[in-house]
Amino acid sequence: MYGNVIEFRGTISLLSPLIIGKGDSENSDLDVIKDKDGKPFIPATSLAGVLREEIRKINENWDRFFGNKEKEQSRLIFNDLTIKKLTGIKVRDGIRIDNKIGIVEDKSKFDYEIVERGSAFGFKIQSLFRTEEREKIHQLFRTIKTLFSKSKLRIGAKTNNGFGILALSDYECSDYDLTDRKALSCYLKNIPLNNLKLEDIEIESNKAILRLRGSLINSFIIRDYSDFADYETLKSLDKPVITSSSLKGAIRARAEKILHTLDKDTNIVNNLFGYVTDNSKSEGRHKSLAKKGRVTVKETLIEDYEEKIQDRVKINRFTGGPINTALFNSMPVFFKNDSKSLELCIEIDCPLPEEVALILLVMKDLMTGDIALGGEKSIGRGRFDGETLEIVVGKERILYKKGEELTSEEKNLLNAYINKLLE
Repeated sequence: MYGNVIEFRGTISLLSPLIIGKGDSENSDLDVIKDKDGKPFIPATSLAGVLREEIRKINENWDRFFGNKEKEQSRLIFNDLTIKKLTGIKVRDGIRIDNKIGIVEDKSKFDYEIVERGSAFGFKIQSLFRTEEREKIHQLFRTIKTLFSKSKLRIGAKTNNGFGILALSDYECSDYDLTDRKALSCYLKNIPLNNLKLEDIEIESNKAILRLRGSLINSFIIRDYSDFADYETLKSLDKPVITSSSLKGAIRARAEKILHTLDKDTNIVNNLFGYVTDNSKSEGRHKSLAKKGRVTVKETLIEDYEEKIQDRVKINRFTGGPINTALFNSMPVFFKNDSKSLELCIEIDCPLPEEVALILLVMKDLMTGDIALGGEKSIGRGRFDGETLEIVVGKERILYKKGEELTSEEKNLLNAYINKLLE
């Protein structure tokens, strides 16, 4: 018999936009799920699934607390995450690029709703347990709290594109002994005891993390609708943003180009970034094959910038003159000289040495301005000037600063990665 209940409740904030769709397409191709009052919420099943997957990586024995079909039901009870603070809901556009020719695929434009960063949700997780299980349950909830507080959890769609990063704002944890009349009364009246402090634990991570810091050389734009020009730069809470999809797409395209140059199998790209194939058929039925990628990128906000409207005309390539009625303008952002550096962050889950080497070569091209991000690349926008590149693989860390020499040990380590790619 379960004579104890632990209750973990609090508030989580979004460090990045959230896509949590309901399957409807009234406002976009993928609308945010909302309650009867029209407010967004996160279904309990979404949080339970993400937590189960992350906890399974840490300790497979704890998987039984989430239940299974053969033995027992879940011992953890999740509530829907209800909105506490809403910073906004916005529709974003997306396109699919053909990497072979570098332009947009035909009929590949789509859009989706997002809950903006900074929004906050309330959560509650409960667990029934026996007295002799107390230490195991406490350790489980210490792990859950650590995953929240260290922003290890990503929820919703497109999490590999930097969406749905959660951060713990505040929490209360109560351990109710239901054999005690006072504790039982508090539990039934939904009064938190807040008698359990959850300390963070160490969680080992098998990731490679590459952080590139620097600035934009000239201007940058990811097109969005505007009231002031034909196009302006996409913003998140009034700040221009280098979207993760733009960065990830540029990295993937350059990675494929490098592999073609080296005459290497491009399957390494599919293994890194994932893939979806929907052109195969089996027994007359449509069959799709898909694999989730292991590369995660984060959105980057541009804090200090200037916006300028630039008028342009379309030129007839045959006559060399302007096309009639083809005047248009755009409003890109320009990076200020005294602005603080931007950070582009890429993570690889369970990396192989040759995969680290491939992304290192891509980051080198980014750092030297050989890769452009965003739109209107053909007129010089989106070039990056790197200042430092930090490489963390397990316990190994290298920090390269432009203009400085690496140590012989660091050079040997990087050469070892590159040699694995060349084998």
